[in-house]
Amino acid sequence: MSVSKAHRDSCAQSKLNQQICKQPFSTYTDKKFNAAFILNAMSDDEDNPDYRPTSDEVRTFISRAPDYWSEILQTIYDNLEKIPDPKPSKEKAMTLHVHGPIINNYPLPFTKLLKHWLCAWQIKPKLLALAEYSNILGSSRLAYSGTAWGDEENPIDDGLNGVVHRKQKQSAKDGDKIFIRIERVPKEDISTKAQNSLDEILGKTH
Repeated sequence: MSVSKAHRDSCAQSKLNQQICKQPFSTYTDKKFNAAFILNAMSDDEDNPDYRPTSDEVRTFISRAPDYWSEILQTIYDNLEKIPDPKPSKEKAMTLHVHGPIINNYPLPFTKLLKHWLCAWQIKPKLLALAEYSNILGSSRLAYSGTAWGDEENPIDDGLNGVVHRKQKQSAKDGDKIFIRIERVPKEDISTKAQNSLDEILGKTH
């Protein structure tokens, strides 16, 4: 049985809070994994119709992952799930989740701010090869992964209408001062560059 959007968002936020709480105790503290710890990356939850908790038990939900999750992303969440609750308490016990079937044809969330976008490394390579995904790289749904994943550049966001700018590597030096040139990136240039960077990433990781 599905839950309302408000309930679903609440469950996703609760799940995100759990992941963030466990992150310092994991091997995923590097900022390259930050996109795994955002609300838009969380899987959907549904009520478990076969579970009837007693007053002393924590309610459980069926957790269903989107079909586009990459193996890397799934591994991150699987490993985080194995970490015990760092701050156990009966009043704030972590919500339990039972894995359910994946959700096919699940759309990527739309958001304007870059910090809320999913990244290319979170998507299955076979799906990234499809126009449905490659055409939206650099748009308000999917960012290319950045230098930590093998890209030459990192995307930056001006926070307006999903416009992405590209931060170049240092272009000049003056003593201890480093100047960074920021240029506006046309949509078509974003898509082309993102695809090239993605090909390099996939070539290194697969």
